[in-house]
Amino acid sequence: MTKNLNIRSNKFSDRVKYKIDCAVKACKNSGCTFQGFHLHKYTKGDLTRFMISEKLRKDGYDWTPEVVRLDEKDIEGAEFIQKKRLLAISYNEEYLKKLMARNQDRVEYEYEYEDDEWNGGYFETVTDYDWTSDINQDGITGRRRLCHRVYQAYKVVEDEDGEYELVGSPLVDDIMTVKDEYPYFREDDNFMTYRDLRNINVKRRLR
Repeated sequence: MTKNLNIRSNKFSDRVKYKIDCAVKACKNSGCTFQGFHLHKYTKGDLTRFMISEKLRKDGYDWTPEVVRLDEKDIEGAEFIQKKRLLAISYNEEYLKKLMARNQDRVEYEYEYEDDEWNGGYFETVTDYDWTSDINQDGITGRRRLCHRVYQAYKVVEDEDGEYELVGSPLVDDIMTVKDEYPYFREDDNFMTYRDLRNINVKRRLR
């Protein structure tokens, strides 16, 4: 299946003409015989990513025969997008909607624990602190916080020197609200905001 790629919100420079071997000859890994510059659709579960590659598996994604035509003037931009690990929101809306529905606010509790720390030739026992969602965790101090997931999208812009730059959107509750201006996202982004809640009474002695 062949589609045309719209690298949206950017007009990519044609200053640099990349030569991609597998785009103009039979591809060795996949057996693809498509002639011309192109991307392949790669999938991982519900995620879709387009890459300049003919490897059957790349970055955890599986190759598919679906091809997106790529104009020569857009090759440098496509390379930049791939290097920055960007995925198009438009091809992954269902995944993102499920992700946002799943990432509900949660309450975490601070707890203290003892740890051995190296101190110039000997170990000494120190008290450290961390957070858990388990209210029955030993060492609960009584402090609570509300954890709220937020999201960031991206766009690619060209600076005065013709170099590409990645620009992130403000952190938002719903990534769909910024997709028109910022059409890309990263799979591994994980942004949280925290708000202190009123402390709870701790009825048992802390360790």
